[in-house]
Amino acid sequence: MLRYVVRRLLFGLVALFGVSLITFLATHLSGDVTWLLVPMDASEAEIAAVRQRYGLDLPLYQQYAIYLQNVLSGDFGTSIKYNTPVLELVWSRVPGTLVLAGSGFLLALMIGVSLGINAALHRGTRIDTGLTLFGLIGQAMPGFWVAIMLQLVFAVSLGWLPTGGSGSFRHLVMPAIAVSWFSIAAFLRLTRSAMLEVLDADYVKFARVKGNPERVVILRHALRNALIPLVTFAGLNLGALLGGTVVIESVFAWPGLGKLMIDAIASRDYPIVQAGVLTTATLVIMINLCVDLLYGLLDPRMRNE
Repeated sequence: MLRYVVRRLLFGLVALFGVSLITFLATHLSGDVTWLLVPMDASEAEIAAVRQRYGLDLPLYQQYAIYLQNVLSGDFGTSIKYNTPVLELVWSRVPGTLVLAGSGFLLALMIGVSLGINAALHRGTRIDTGLTLFGLIGQAMPGFWVAIMLQLVFAVSLGWLPTGGSGSFRHLVMPAIAVSWFSIAAFLRLTRSAMLEVLDADYVKFARVKGNPERVVILRHALRNALIPLVTFAGLNLGALLGGTVVIESVFAWPGLGKLMIDAIASRDYPIVQAGVLTTATLVIMINLCVDLLYGLLDPRMRNE
């Protein structure tokens, strides 16, 4: 197991290196940021001095080597817009993104799995048809459209919830629903499919023959074996939610990492973009590692391998 964890960590480091390289090239090829650092009436000498100060006069590969060296030492640079160390800005926004993504994930997990189990238990009935239709429609709705509709109904028309911002539970309700909407539908469809496969298995039929209550048969025998694909999707989904909150944070003015990166892209503050992407990639890699380790707890065959 230790060898497996070390190998996965090495793969994660390679992935982070690739992410850093792609992000660096994308931000630097998008345009010259020198003009953001000098006044409009700056002379050629002043422009050249700024280029030399920030190392922008060096070849791109040398700039990347210096950037990588600084990152390894914990220096992500200084924000062009805020004139503040980038790492402080990024880490001040990470809790907001984690709260939003975590709330959306828990909401999707509880509602989606519950609806999926009910759909499987009522296979072929109107309940199954209605829930399946809800899953299809839910996955077809873009998150930003759901967010805007929630604002129009619950904030503008009814006045029950604030349109945006943060500070209380009421501010979190609509962003969490918007973030989780697609995932609820996806969990519903996946849970239904996984449960239908295990409900017809011999060990589930044998558990019923033994006289176990239906609740015990569903939760202990059927659901536990249906969790394997759910754990896989849950890990991928949580990683996607961490990166997918960008648009929702912008719609609801939620003070998270995604909102910070959107503002940084608009102002071409590339140090924030680079640090934000690396932070998000690190979180996703850690989540995937935890999911891989959970396999061994849920499936003895994978633990033996």
